[in-house]
Amino acid sequence: MVLVLMLSKGTAISPEFYLLFSAFSYFSLVIVLMLGSWYGIWLGMYWYQKVYEEGSYKGFAGHIGSSLRQSSPVNNKIEVKLKTAKQTLEEGMKEFEELAEQWPPAIISEKTVKPVVVKKRVVRKRAVKKAL
Repeated sequence: MVLVLMLSKGTAISPEFYLLFSAFSYFSLVIVLMLGSWYGIWLGMYWYQKVYEEGSYKGFAGHIGSSLRQSSPVNNKIEVKLKTAKQTLEEGMKEFEELAEQWPPAIISEKTVKPVVVKKRVVRKRAVKKAL
């Protein structure tokens, strides 16, 4: 910008100033490219973690939608229903375990069946060649 202002006024630019200006321009370009590449790598790794490892990222629209749904009363009702369903499931599992302990073991042992081993050919049969 300074170089453009000096050229528009018609003043002469010394070779030392031009060398210093071009060195600063090149150095700032290298710094910006390094920072941009670092940010791109970080963003790619963050995106990979969210999408593939956690599976929790649903895109920009999902991010906006999830931030809007957090404070809604419908979401609070769903959380209450989920807690109730979890408690009911835990109680049902406890009752099932109690019934399984009371089950007579003689009936269980009578119905045990040995597994049947199925033998399959490892190599395919050769196809019969037709005579022409």
